[in-house]
Amino acid sequence: MLDSIRKQVRLAVQAYSASRVNQELAKEGIPLPFGNRLWATNWPTQNAPFPGLVIHLISTVSNYILVSQFYLILH
Repeated sequence: MLDSIRKQVRLAVQAYSASRVNQELAKEGIPLPFGNRLWATNWPTQNAPFPGLVIHLISTVSNYILVSQFYLILH
């Protein structure tokens, strides 16, 4: 049980760190869809990088879909 909790905590920490990296990339001027001002903010809570989490979610889901479709084509 403790091992599964550790895995969940690691996943949450990884998602948070990836969202902070995405937010910092937007602040540096890396071109992202819908402009960088949206992705560089801490909207709506002013505490957590929610837009960065959205970018991370979109990239994760799209990669999952692409890899699963590619796997189905090969087999």
